[in-house]
Amino acid sequence: MNMERRQFIPDPAEKIKPKIPDIPTLSRKLEEVQTSSQLSEKEVMSLWARIRQEDRETERKLYEDILKKILTRIQRECGTLGNFGSLEEGKKLMAAPTHPTVKEFVPDVDNPFYSGAIASYDQLSNKIRVHDNFKVNLGPESLVLDLSKEGFSDSITVLHHEVIHSKQDSIDVKDKDIQLKLLIVRIVRALRIGSPLSIAVAAWVPKISVPTALIAALLIFRNKVESQKEKILHEGQAYIGSARFGKGKHVLKTTEELIERLQKSYGIWKRNLNKILIMSHDIKRLYALGMSDESIGEIVKRTKWDNKRNCYDDIESTVKALSETSGLTEEQIDDLVAADDINGAIFIEKSKRIAQEELKKAVDDLENKST
Repeated sequence: MNMERRQFIPDPAEKIKPKIPDIPTLSRKLEEVQTSSQLSEKEVMSLWARIRQEDRETERKLYEDILKKILTRIQRECGTLGNFGSLEEGKKLMAAPTHPTVKEFVPDVDNPFYSGAIASYDQLSNKIRVHDNFKVNLGPESLVLDLSKEGFSDSITVLHHEVIHSKQDSIDVKDKDIQLKLLIVRIVRALRIGSPLSIAVAAWVPKISVPTALIAALLIFRNKVESQKEKILHEGQAYIGSARFGKGKHVLKTTEELIERLQKSYGIWKRNLNKILIMSHDIKRLYALGMSDESIGEIVKRTKWDNKRNCYDDIESTVKALSETSGLTEEQIDDLVAADDINGAIFIEKSKRIAQEELKKAVDDLENKST
């Protein structure tokens, strides 16, 4: 895909000037919300059970109303919906039609990090593919329970991860370069499961000849290095972006956890360790400086690894440009990154308190009406 290469230049009218955080004050605030009076898990489960109705549709509407009130308060009191901000967009991407050449989604159960809350973004269809139990976990009943017990939802974290991928790339299936690239992917997948090369070719666009497919197979080895660099960047942003307001098994809070996941789940070579470290450092800075998933995704679309500068070129240039326009020092930007982590933890605790309060109100209102 031919994409115009350009350096990021901040708009003077929209200069990012983050407030310098007071880390000790933020840390005390986190400690306060963590030690504030909250319901136990047993109490939450008791309230959740008391919402039960004989008519399932009535019960669902009750939970939809509770969830709406919870999210409205979270937005108002926290200034953001965190990972839940991707819920509606994620649902639209889940409902998108599947491209006719895309096979039914089958989770990689051999992946050491596999669990039930698994989804996959398909570039060809611009669709998030999931299996049935994932959809159940996105229902209002499950989300109200997750928020009341934990202040976050594993399924929403995974959904946000896939929504971020939708910001990073788009595919024109008529583009010959894209057809060739996707063919390479199909051949690799077919070879991994022992399918004959002829089957892999036959499964693809009929217009592509067998000689072209053989050339594509030879290009696999040349493209492997570039695909590793791209995978580090794409998965890195998705994991880092979805971890900002989450906890649990799908959240990678440290660079060490990210390195392990990229190596074990995506086959990233150990010699690319420096690329993971540099990517993680810069992506976290972009988020801390106030950039959105979409804005960072736009840069990810066009950035390349620069061997001379030892960095992802447009990512590094953007960090430098924002640092200069904001007038922040290296130490101050490091403080912004630390503050971003603390604010995410505060957000989770506040979300849990809000969810518990709204759940209790709903139960009280329901029981008062029945008396």
